[in-house]
Amino acid sequence: MGACVELSVGVGKTFEAIKAPGAPDCLTEVDVSFTSKIEQLEQSLALLEQDHIHVVEECERLKVQATENGQLRVSAENELAAKKAELESAHSVIQDLRRERQVASELSERLQQQRDICVQEMKEISRLFDNVRSRLCTVAEPATV
Repeated sequence: MGACVELSVGVGKTFEAIKAPGAPDCLTEVDVSFTSKIEQLEQSLALLEQDHIHVVEECERLKVQATENGQLRVSAENELAAKKAELESAHSVIQDLRRERQVASELSERLQQQRDICVQEMKEISRLFDNVRSRLCTVAEPATV
């Protein structure tokens, strides 16, 4: 009986009492040794705390990244809006230049037609001038008989 008392006093301090494999469960028995369970739970807690630290660090990193991405998105949207405005302005300038080119082309065509008319009229004036000169020359020559 003294051995039982010594054993029960030493449980949890110098050794751990565990249930033998295959021993029947007895509802009246109380598991007096929680040492291994406590150590397991402490190890699990330490792992969970490390995981928690990693999760918090990752969360902070992702928050910073999300903030940076948000700033980049806003910057990109502003740049896109500016580029769209530039593009619309360029399209407007192109339309204006096309209209001006059309007007210049029509004016050039009219000027070409007027030049052609002037050339024809100059040829006609030159022909008439030659006729007048030849008549003046025949009138100015003395008659020889």
